[in-house]
Amino acid sequence: MRTVARDGSTLKGGEIDSAMPLASQTRNVGYYAGLTFGVGYCLTFIGIIAIVVELILRNRSFMSLYGFNAGSQIPSWLIASMVFFAAGVICAIYFGVTVATNSKSARDSGLGIDTIASSVSAFSFMLGFAWLGVAILMAAMRLSLVSPVCGVLASVLLFIGFRAYRTGVSGSKLTGAILMLVSVTLLYFVAFKGGLFSVLGFGGGLLGFPLPGPLFSELTLELIALMISAGCAIFFALPILGEELRKTVAIIFLSISGILVSAGIIYFNFSVVPAIDKVNSLAGLTQWIPSFPNIVPYSIWIMFFGFILLGISGIIGLVAAFLPLIISAKQLSTRTNSYRRITPEAVPPPPPDAEAKYCTKCRASMPLDAIYCPKCAHKQP
Repeated sequence: MRTVARDGSTLKGGEIDSAMPLASQTRNVGYYAGLTFGVGYCLTFIGIIAIVVELILRNRSFMSLYGFNAGSQIPSWLIASMVFFAAGVICAIYFGVTVATNSKSARDSGLGIDTIASSVSAFSFMLGFAWLGVAILMAAMRLSLVSPVCGVLASVLLFIGFRAYRTGVSGSKLTGAILMLVSVTLLYFVAFKGGLFSVLGFGGGLLGFPLPGPLFSELTLELIALMISAGCAIFFALPILGEELRKTVAIIFLSISGILVSAGIIYFNFSVVPAIDKVNSLAGLTQWIPSFPNIVPYSIWIMFFGFILLGISGIIGLVAAFLPLIISAKQLSTRTNSYRRITPEAVPPPPPDAEAKYCTKCRASMPLDAIYCPKCAHKQP
């Protein structure tokens, strides 16, 4: 007998008793991980906006001396890049909101491709706008445009690939999965490797903490996790295995991906917290302007609490990523025990036939009225 679970998977007989409580716990833990991550992500970018606004308001009297109040004094390319960066920050806040809301949908109805659609779209637009802003800055500084253009292209491919994977049949799913893998490759191996952060020399040496990926996870771990997820999407799109086996393999690989990105979130965000003084220095980079006051913004603490929440979400996410592996192990154990219960050694012998008797010499079966054994010819008493 098969029973359909709330997440769409099928369970056999006794597997329900052991798997369903853990599956319910996984959804609950995943909900809190997503909720904490979404709130922390929003707080971090709200903190960025607050820092910029505070620096402008607290320095507006001094900035007027440089003519910054007149729009004609600000280069048009800088205005354009700031507009794209602002759009990227807004999309980042919306991404955090969608993660928080979608985690509730995943808890109530199960995690599916439709559940994360809004988050992937917001993530794609966030990356696209951010890399457009980087492209304008690097063009104005007469630097190579290869990395920012690849960043924009990766954002577009991620959006198109996910839509193809979500709405397509088997062939379109495979194409969409390949596009998402290409997107991750371009984004991390080309865009981030030679992007604006690399040009400015940002990283562990300057800021005191590792350079993060767009998910605020340690860059290398985030890259490996997304590569595994994209590879899993390709594997799931190939009709080479049965549906149940493909789901089992997908759960295992996605759990490993979740463990890696959660570990990266923990590592990065708890590395930032002790280095908050260096973040203060970064926020006060206006000191390079002659006679400009070096003001440390008070709103930096909004980002600080955002990093704290992101680190906590990594801890919860680590637990949520381990639970599906435990469920798979319990299901495998249940199936093995069920197989052992129906092996021939476990089947009791049939009851003796009441219409027969047995030879006193060779124990062969014979009719009740037989005088000689049909096997050894021994005369029966």
